[in-house]
Order: sequence, then structure tokens, then C-alpha cells
Amino acid sequence: MRIKEQAKANGFEQVELGVYSDNDRARHMYRKMGFREYGMNPRAFKLKD
Repeated sequence: MRIKEQAKANGFEQVELGVYSDNDRARHMYRKMGFREYGMNPRAFKLKD
């Protein structure tokens, strides 16, 4: 995975992603790629509706 490799090469210890909690396909894909759920921010995204 290029992003994780590049981040590590630049001295980063953590890469953060944001995904809606009901987006099961994305969450599954991220887990498959080695990411893990670290926490939730209930008010991170505000939609008009």
C-alpha cells in the first residue's frame, strides 16, 4: 500500500481515515487493507438534511 509506506518513510506513525458508520463496504475494505477502527466522532460530518 503506497500511502502507508510513504507515511512510514516520512516518519509518520499513524494514518487516519474518515468513513460514515453506515458505509459497511468501505469499512470492510479498510479493515481488509490492514486499518483498524480507532474511534468515532459522532459530529465529524454535518449534512444539510
